[in-house]
Amino acid sequence: MRLERNLTLIDAITIGLGTMLGAGVFVLTGLAAQAAGPASIYSFVIAGCVVLLTALSFAELSTAFPKAGGPYTYIREAFSPALAFLTGWSLWVGLALTTSFYAVGFAQYITYVFPVPPLIGAG
Repeated sequence: MRLERNLTLIDAITIGLGTMLGAGVFVLTGLAAQAAGPASIYSFVIAGCVVLLTALSFAELSTAFPKAGGPYTYIREAFSPALAFLTGWSLWVGLALTTSFYAVGFAQYITYVFPVPPLIGAG
């Protein structure tokens, strides 16, 4: 199976903004404000700096290795297939944990909006 790049610039920007606004702004802001109060703005500034560095790294990888799976391909060619295997799995686990974090945030909003027991809403 060969993967093709068929996303336009507008498609990529829309996906990035949708993820950032949907999860980062609407879900995580409420959870952070509940836990840290007004000091949560500092954590968002620090997270923004880290995300900027990560985005620049991924942009560089995607231009250096234009195939699908840039970080995996880079590690495989630079180091070893075994380390690339671990890198691929760590990326997958990171995405799975991030998705579960967003699910908990949305569940807390559901328990706030709809009168469901906290066990059902995972809140």
